[in-house]
Amino acid sequence: MKVLLFSIILFFSIPVILAYGQLESDIEFMVYKGGQHLKLHDYEGAITVFDKVLELEPNNVEALYLKAKTLSTLGKYDEAIEQYEKVLNIEPQNQNAITSLHNALVSVANYRFGYLDGVLEITVHDSRGGLVAYQRTTHFLALKHEITDNLIESWPVKKITEQDNQKFALHQQEFVKVLDKDTIFGFHEIPYSDDIDIPISSSWHHQIPVEKGDVVSYVYSIFRPVN
Repeated sequence: MKVLLFSIILFFSIPVILAYGQLESDIEFMVYKGGQHLKLHDYEGAITVFDKVLELEPNNVEALYLKAKTLSTLGKYDEAIEQYEKVLNIEPQNQNAITSLHNALVSVANYRFGYLDGVLEITVHDSRGGLVAYQRTTHFLALKHEITDNLIESWPVKKITEQDNQKFALHQQEFVKVLDKDTIFGFHEIPYSDDIDIPISSSWHHQIPVEKGDVVSYVYSIFRPVN
């Protein structure tokens, strides 16, 4: 009786298994087909195919990456960045996506940087907690793009101020680094995220001699208008 029951279940399961296998095979072929469109410079055709894949399998990393690559080729960097971020949400260490995202960020900004409205405080302590150096600067550059705005907006708000009937939120974030060698440093970059080290803002300050084991703290206090 058990053998008969198992045979019946297996019989009705076969079409489901075959159907799933067929779907998976079809998706792989569609991704390949989209890649061929890309190689032949048929970019719109490639995007159409990748969109069909993503309707069936939204987290298909290869389709997301190739779609992003196609959008970058077309100069649609904002759309490409969104797709690269989807890839990295699924595979945070995907080096191809990290490199391509970096290139898209640079391209979308067209090397346009502007000064942020705020203060950067740099404090250096030795391994025993003694104060080595302290600097304060109001000159640091940032990529002129909504990605920078969104990053700063995600930082904690320390206070709200008002000037000329306009309210401003003071966003503050600290970055801490333990130095692994003796050197003289004078440069810092704000990383894109905890997982992706793509600098989107940079500052240059007076060089400070430091030793291995010193702890450097960078505290950014940046004002953003409150709507």
